[in-house]
Amino acid sequence: MKLRNLLILVVAALAGVVALGYLLPGEPYWKGRPLSAWIEAFDTNLRFPDDGPLRSGFSDEEIEQALEGIGPRALPSLLEWTKAKPGHLGDRLNALLDRERWIRFRFVSVARRHSWAGTGFQAYSSAASDSA
Repeated sequence: MKLRNLLILVVAALAGVVALGYLLPGEPYWKGRPLSAWIEAFDTNLRFPDDGPLRSGFSDEEIEQALEGIGPRALPSLLEWTKAKPGHLGDRLNALLDRERWIRFRFVSVARRHSWAGTGFQAYSSAASDSA
């Protein structure tokens, strides 16, 4: 009987965690793409020349439009990404996944979150200075 109650408690806790993950606001989207994808596109386009094959596939204007469309809704995600700490559960799970080469999925690393935050603040500060 105690084992059954414990099992019910564990399942209820897991269901609560999953439900909380769906209820908490995630990063904002623009035209079906998350903020992080637009920030990566901004970063890629910034690094490579206009005629280079390694650009993001989006024009600078499309990226600017997306970042403007997301606007202030980006701030909570950017701030959250700056707070990511080493030893994050995703990093530990990635270390385990790295042992299995046939599994391609990886969680977003702390370093990538920090990179998104830095690039995002750069993108929004340049947009703010352009409009001033």
